[in-house]
Amino acid sequence: MHGNDDSLPCSDAVVPPTAASQNPTPSPLEPSTGKRKPCKKESDVWEHFEKYDLVLDLKGVDGTKRKEIEKRAKCKYCSATYASDTKKNGTSNMWKHLNKQCLQYPYRHKDKSTQNLAFDASKGFVSRKFNKDDCLDACIRMVVRDELPFSFVESEGFREFCSVACPQFNPPSRRTLGRRFLEMYTKMKEKLKVDIRSHRICLTTDTWTSVQNVNYMVLTAHFVDSDYKMHKRILNFCV
Repeated sequence: MHGNDDSLPCSDAVVPPTAASQNPTPSPLEPSTGKRKPCKKESDVWEHFEKYDLVLDLKGVDGTKRKEIEKRAKCKYCSATYASDTKKNGTSNMWKHLNKQCLQYPYRHKDKSTQNLAFDASKGFVSRKFNKDDCLDACIRMVVRDELPFSFVESEGFREFCSVACPQFNPPSRRTLGRRFLEMYTKMKEKLKVDIRSHRICLTTDTWTSVQNVNYMVLTAHFVDSDYKMHKRILNFCV
């Protein structure tokens, strides 16, 4: 029986399929797999920095004034701040600050090579803290490498240079330098034994004349480490 279509309930109405319903376009947020695209994980550096907005009063070329908000981040351990706009700035500068500059960063001091660094946030530079023992060891290495007499550290010119370059460093006497040199020699000798203990070595000998025209004979050990790198160590040096 044919009747009026309006008498049919809505739930019983049959809608013919369209092209759009047969081939739906996937949403950019919902790929064809049906799973939502995972968001990028926030950097771990934000555990040590606090975000805040800095309001800037800017003046245009036509004299108009306007306010602009700059995204900034402040170190939780010191007063250093960095730009933190996620669309313009990365996190490399903040990681560099933690690993090399921030003296209060709790994990940085595991690296002994940076323990003597001091950061002045107000001036924006890194300086090395004075260490008397480091300066004295560097002075000994200079005398040995350049074949200088121990009395060089007592010369007027060297002491004047030290007073200008590093006023905190008091140059040692020749006796102090010689005593410290023997201590360093003993430590390096023990380290040398450890270095060559697990290697096969080849010995070579040669003669050498110092700037004082004194003839020496040297005994040198050569060995190759586990990374196939050649090394050489002086074992003995005699007149």
